[in-house]
Amino acid sequence: MAVLVVLAGPAHATVVRYLELKEQVDLSRLVVRARTGKTATTFVGKDGRPRTDRPFEILETYKGDRKAGETVRVRQLLGETGEERLSIPGDAVFVDGEEVVLLLDVDETGTAYLTALGQSMYTVKPGEFGPTLERSLGELAFYQGGQLIPGGAEAPIPLDVFAKLVREYVRQGEDAR
Repeated sequence: MAVLVVLAGPAHATVVRYLELKEQVDLSRLVVRARTGKTATTFVGKDGRPRTDRPFEILETYKGDRKAGETVRVRQLLGETGEERLSIPGDAVFVDGEEVVLLLDVDETGTAYLTALGQSMYTVKPGEFGPTLERSLGELAFYQGGQLIPGGAEAPIPLDVFAKLVREYVRQGEDAR
């Protein structure tokens, strides 16, 4: 995974480094607009911690080789083991059937992970001039310039503007090689 928790933060927040969109696109192997599936599977990993895999139907790909109609399974450190429940504050919370944009890292087995916890999930919402993306960073805090900055809701961004930016960042990355 590209981003790790770096400090313990205020109550119920995970402290991470804020990633600008270009950096997040560069770190992601797959950027897709997708619909959340309803059949999440939870299991206990070799380390005794629960994992949850959730399927997403790909609607559009902005970066990567997956095609519309394919399914990508996204794994999170999340779930229950007996009486304990594990979740990471600031990780994405998915709603069945919801349309989202995801920035993902993909390992050698094809398992996908959010590149930067909740920073890597945008919810698609209807807008006056077309679909917009919304992202809430309320359970994240960011360490920047020696200061702890609480996350919050961001201004919506038009989906078409986001898609154009991502495709431009991908092209720049390819040109740099």
